[in-house]
Amino acid sequence: MRVTGLALRADGLGAGELALLRYAIAHCVADARPLALLVATPGDRAVAADQWVEVEGVLAITERDGSRLVTIAAERVRPIPEPPNPYLSAGF
Repeated sequence: MRVTGLALRADGLGAGELALLRYAIAHCVADARPLALLVATPGDRAVAADQWVEVEGVLAITERDGSRLVTIAAERVRPIPEPPNPYLSAGF
C-alpha cells in the first residue's frame, strides 16, 4: 500500500515511529476532521516533523497499553512536496 501525509512526532511514539496525519472533509474545510495512522519505519530513519511524506508498506497491528493500533509497517518513507489539495474527501 502507498499513503501520503504529514509526518508528526510525539513523546509517546517509539524510535522509528511517526504519526501520519491527514484531514478528511465532507463538505468544506470548516468540517475537517483529523485522521492519523501509526507508521513503524525500519530502524530509526530520520524523517523531519511537519514534512510531507509518502509511505510504502503493509498494514499491521501494534499492541500499545492494551490496545491494538492499526499500523503501517513501512518498507520505504520518502519526503514529498505538499500536495495541491492536502485534504481527503469522498473522492479518495
